[in-house]
Amino acid sequence: QTCALPILIKVRLRTLIRVSRGYDTPVVACRVNGDGTMLAVAEKTGLLRVWDTATWQPAARVRTGGPLADCCWSPDATRLYAVGNRGAYCYELPPHTT
Repeated sequence: QTCALPILIKVRLRTLIRVSRGYDTPVVACRVNGDGTMLAVAEKTGLLRVWDTATWQPAARVRTGGPLADCCWSPDATRLYAVGNRGAYCYELPPHTT
């Protein structure tokens, strides 16, 4: 499931929870981790961003080797995978605590 920012919707409650501004590049995928505490956003430019969903502050940011097509979390949310036209990437993240 890809999503188009800038709008994020809390599906269970069907309410708008955040309008994100500042994206000037196309977002190709966004994924929430299993417990909903982090949002990964893959950009066409090759930038992969992770946001803390409690504060909406950046938690991580990495530039890959080329444009991205998709991303996903490992079941335990310690790894973030991304794929693009130059290959597949795996990033290890520390356990998230809020």
